[in-house]
Amino acid sequence: MKKTIIFLLKITAFTVLLASTLLLFKQNGWITTLFLSTAIQFALGSLALAGIMFYLKRYKSVVYSLVAAVLFSFQFMGYFYEPEETIVEFEFAQPRLKIAQFNVLTSNKSKKETIQSILSSDATIVSVQETDNVWAKALSDELKRDYPFSVYFPTERCCYGISLLSKVPLQNADVTFHGGVPNIEADVMFNHQLTHVISSHAPSPVSRENLIARNQHLKELKNHVAKIDSPTIIMGDFNTVPWDENLIALREEANLKDSRKSYNATFPSYLGSAGIPIDYILHSNEIKCTKFSSIAIQGSDHRGIIGEYIIN
Repeated sequence: MKKTIIFLLKITAFTVLLASTLLLFKQNGWITTLFLSTAIQFALGSLALAGIMFYLKRYKSVVYSLVAAVLFSFQFMGYFYEPEETIVEFEFAQPRLKIAQFNVLTSNKSKKETIQSILSSDATIVSVQETDNVWAKALSDELKRDYPFSVYFPTERCCYGISLLSKVPLQNADVTFHGGVPNIEADVMFNHQLTHVISSHAPSPVSRENLIARNQHLKELKNHVAKIDSPTIIMGDFNTVPWDENLIALREEANLKDSRKSYNATFPSYLGSAGIPIDYILHSNEIKCTKFSSIAIQGSDHRGIIGEYIIN
């Protein structure tokens, strides 16, 4: 029995090394996307495996595991070293635009509790994903007093119903499609500055076809945002991690910044901080994020995120 376990551990060490090496050359394959999304978890697992193999005196497997840990680390280490913006003292007196992002999960039965979380967030604008007709009606009925300027685009097509809730008037509100997926966008006037907001939900890469659709969605969204000449905030579930080249391209080519300055995992919610960050609030350079945190959504497989912003 012991020999069988050791053999399986040796095979695992070698397989993980192959996976980490493959990831250096190909990110956009369906399998490699799964490895990319969990690169941190694989790096930590490889370190643990190295410790086990060292104890068992299987030194070749120790080397395999350590090399795999280093190669997986190459994927995400740069993300954690982005310089944090300095906020000068006078900016603390400026009005704050509070933004929240909630993927509520279509099948979530805890609608009352989720709606209470939205109210408790006290966000000026809330992006809500996976809102079918039942969800849209529940949100509209319960939140029309607090969020009177809202746009709902419910659909039974899993899972692309989307809603944009707002306490302030939404100008030029429209439902647009990128990669065949609905988005809601509008202009809001905040602190005497017209600011463009977009709620977006990219397909989940659970299949090769969905992976292609997700990448196409992010590409078209990137090209669209790059043409906008006003301060812009994008909220959504992009179904990828910050170190994915598709997300990096969206940020860099559309001149957007990520609000999160730490890991802040959002999916799956039941894993807590051991999950992965796939929900975002991105903003253009004219905007600064002064506060960012995550929030539990009862009954959902996502955690919500909330940010506060000033506009120069």
